[in-house]
Amino acid sequence: SVYRGGSVKCHTKLDTEWRAGKTICDVFHTSLYGAFLTMRDQGRFMKYNSPEAKNYREDWTDPEYITPVRFTTMAIAWNSDILSASEAPKSYADGAKMATMDKWFGKIAIGDPNGSANAMTWAYSLPIKYGDVAWDWFRAWGEADAGTFTSHGGMDKEMMAGKYPLSMEQLDYRINKNIEKKTPVAAVWPKGGVPVGPGPAAIIKDCPNPNAAKLFYNYFLSSEGCQAFQKGGFSNTGRKSGIVKWQHMPGYDDLNIIKIDYAQMDKDRTDLLNKFEKVFGAAKKKARAK
Repeated sequence: SVYRGGSVKCHTKLDTEWRAGKTICDVFHTSLYGAFLTMRDQGRFMKYNSPEAKNYREDWTDPEYITPVRFTTMAIAWNSDILSASEAPKSYADGAKMATMDKWFGKIAIGDPNGSANAMTWAYSLPIKYGDVAWDWFRAWGEADAGTFTSHGGMDKEMMAGKYPLSMEQLDYRINKNIEKKTPVAAVWPKGGVPVGPGPAAIIKDCPNPNAAKLFYNYFLSSEGCQAFQKGGFSNTGRKSGIVKWQHMPGYDDLNIIKIDYAQMDKDRTDLLNKFEKVFGAAKKKARAK
């Protein structure tokens, strides 16, 4: 059986079972890379060096525990039937400037770092790369009553419906899926820096089906399994060869990736969410009160 949900929900379910002394899950995959590092350090993963692990990016791989079957970059995206390429923002600064215009009040969307792992990575990465000005951008989007989404699929639907035609934080695989299906979506990955969220997989320690877990894990990491996963989700992968290379989605080496300490992000999570609420949340409440 498979449990599927957003990363935060998956971790909440797994942690609840763990605290109750139950081990139900065999193989676990989400986009909360920092949480995986914490779980590894807590001894919650089976030590198993898959023969496929050597084919993955070394910087995100601990071959005895964690392998990045997916990675997700965050881009600026828009409904191209409503917003032309010349009008669309090419940077976060451009997006913050647009937020000051009356015509964009209540028309901009972002992911919600309280419920989305990738949105959390985005919210953490921007101040690391750009400094305090990033908090000015968050404030500007709050003052523009930006919509927040824990589900980027939900954001997609609202973008297509025209309610939020501009997203300052959309996921590469959502963009890729839309373009592959010829829906009116366009996007740009800012040259100043692009956040990235590695999506690792691991085998749970003392899982109920250890032998089957190893077999599935090996297939998941193999070229065949990885490509099947990519095609099902229109995603990028941390595997270095034998993969799907998408026409409409840049690869890791094509982008100016923002480098962050994912383990530190996991430690700073509560402080980050508190500050985001004080800056973006307070500005949004003030905007709605007008």
